[in-house]
Amino acid sequence: MNLVSFLGFAVLLAVAAAFLFAGAVAWRRLIVVLIVLAALSWLIYLEIGALPDMRVQAWMKLVQQGETFSAGQRSAFRGLLEDLGEDEGGERYAFLLGHDYLNEEQYEYAREVFAGLQARGVEDREVDLAFVHSDFLARGGVLGRQARDLAERLADSNNPVLLEMLVLDALRSNDQQAFMRHWPSYSTTPRGAQLGERLGWSEAPESDDEVAIEVSVSAAAAIFADADTPVFVLARQFEASGPPLAVKRLTFADLPSSVRLTDQDAMLETNRLSDASRVQVVARIAYSGSAIAAEGDIEVASGAIELSSEDVRVELLIE
Repeated sequence: MNLVSFLGFAVLLAVAAAFLFAGAVAWRRLIVVLIVLAALSWLIYLEIGALPDMRVQAWMKLVQQGETFSAGQRSAFRGLLEDLGEDEGGERYAFLLGHDYLNEEQYEYAREVFAGLQARGVEDREVDLAFVHSDFLARGGVLGRQARDLAERLADSNNPVLLEMLVLDALRSNDQQAFMRHWPSYSTTPRGAQLGERLGWSEAPESDDEVAIEVSVSAAAAIFADADTPVFVLARQFEASGPPLAVKRLTFADLPSSVRLTDQDAMLETNRLSDASRVQVVARIAYSGSAIAAEGDIEVASGAIELSSEDVRVELLIE
């Protein structure tokens, strides 16, 4: 019971006691007792959370006003939202809990909450966007497979934040095709225009599809990895150092899969597939999660491949 409620009830009790002992008639005493009991019941009703919406709204109002809270107070509020969110019809409380985690930069917890809402069958665009946002932040600026697929389905909403996540994910994952899909829309937003100006792009980089390599990638039955473990498929100059000429990023769950490497998949515009004559194709399971080869990764490489204007086909088995 908070201090205001306690003081209010104490005053009511004192007035009632004075009235009862002042020689009031029996029926008036009964009325006073009933009033006291009703007031006590109402206070208990409030304190045990029977009016959760009032308590949640009061808390959210304080949050909006910039009120600071102790760790214990915030933990108590989150506990209330968790309890309410588990009840049937409590999805709104769970949604508020997820956003509270987002605001406090606890992105892993936020993603778990929004993923839980999706698992409960909640079909709501705001929940989907919140899941994509929290997944992007929890992974340090890239999207997991589920969040990426969901973001692609929501991309026609022209939400600037969503477009920014898709563009940055494409850049960081070396997915040139995804970048080409989303950059035209994102470049028209204020933040997209700033990024384009900073990088010197007036429009999406042009591509040349005259040279392409069709790569079929699979893993042997003895190879195991988590579903979201990155798998990089790349082409590089044969027997030469330097960055790859083209890169595609998959996950272990995608295997077996076929990808098409072209100039659209270049990491640098000055180092493209069409500029090479002999290349080597590599498929690597990156247990480290990094695009750069690391100890413990498993990879397989082709021999020298002569490029021409016709598509080249390569089959790679990771074992």
